[in-house]
Amino acid sequence: MSFEFFIPTHLIFGEGSIARAAEDLEKKGSKRSLWVTDKGVRQAGVLGLLEESFGRAKLNWSIFDQVVVNPPESVVEEGWELFRMENCDSILAIGGGSSIDVGKAIGVKCSNPGRLKDYEGIEKFPSPPKRIIAIPTTAGTGSEVSPAAVITSEGKRMLLRSPQLFPEIAILDPETMVNLPFQVAAYTGMDALCHAIESYTTNLATDVTDAHAALAIKLIGKFLRRFAANRRDLKAGLKMLIASNFAGRAFTWARVAAAHAISIPLGARFNLPHGLTTALLLPHVMNFNLISKPEKFQEIAGLLGGNINNLTEMEGARTSVALVKDLLKDLQVPTKLSDLGIKREDVKAIARDAFNSGFHGFNPRQMKEEDFEEIIKEAL
Repeated sequence: MSFEFFIPTHLIFGEGSIARAAEDLEKKGSKRSLWVTDKGVRQAGVLGLLEESFGRAKLNWSIFDQVVVNPPESVVEEGWELFRMENCDSILAIGGGSSIDVGKAIGVKCSNPGRLKDYEGIEKFPSPPKRIIAIPTTAGTGSEVSPAAVITSEGKRMLLRSPQLFPEIAILDPETMVNLPFQVAAYTGMDALCHAIESYTTNLATDVTDAHAALAIKLIGKFLRRFAANRRDLKAGLKMLIASNFAGRAFTWARVAAAHAISIPLGARFNLPHGLTTALLLPHVMNFNLISKPEKFQEIAGLLGGNINNLTEMEGARTSVALVKDLLKDLQVPTKLSDLGIKREDVKAIARDAFNSGFHGFNPRQMKEEDFEEIIKEAL
């Protein structure tokens, strides 16, 4: 067996580390940065943590705060226009996965002519994007160590993927998350857990990705409840940022599976938060996959803090599903798709899109479109 592992992003962790963005850009000779974010992050006061350090370094900036959940291509176009009009030379993507993905996509637009859709797929754009610094303000997506960006185009998911999309620097500072709403902390934390569990069990998992995913599962099992309960707990926040980052490294190479396959059309068709849908679907997909790798699901139960002593392999595997359900309950995550407005008549279209995403190819248990339908019906 042969495999690769490559994460070129310079990672900076710790309280107050957000000030390092200005220091780095000053060294690189940057004059004006475009800050790509959303209105929630701006209202939470996160940008104030940057403004002081940028002022000291005598650096200029422009703010683009129009990012939304499941961002459409039009948002990327708006951000690119501002970058061009303001003569920016670098990009700071500050926020959750949507902001980081939009920042990456703007970087591609700045260096490559035409529509963004012209570069859909793997390694389709010829020129490297503008310098990108990613500052995640949620502990969930792992986008700061991903070579991909997901944008909504014409009601469907559009993927840009290239090693050139790894951010140059990622700054993980728990102080950026102190005003995060409880639900956002819960949903994004569960998304990180889904990344970790799916990458731990896919057909592309390796010893290296397993090591990253296992640490992420262990940290999330120990610290997600504590962090969601009190986002000012900086130790818990930093541990969750590390967990999300390690899960991001794992799924970059081992990929994700059926829960994400279903979550993608739910986001594109119904504009539902990605973390919410992956969290809701995770135990259903785990239950479907148990018989494919029971030893790994038993290990997941142990990593989540479950007592698996004296249990058979399958009993331990089923314990992993029960522990995830307990976590969802404690975090007040909805457990039915019907509560989110999904109806039985939507099932076939969602299942078709999920199957066509191709993620079932990474799923540890072989899947047909009908299997997606059954999982979605169970989740209703």
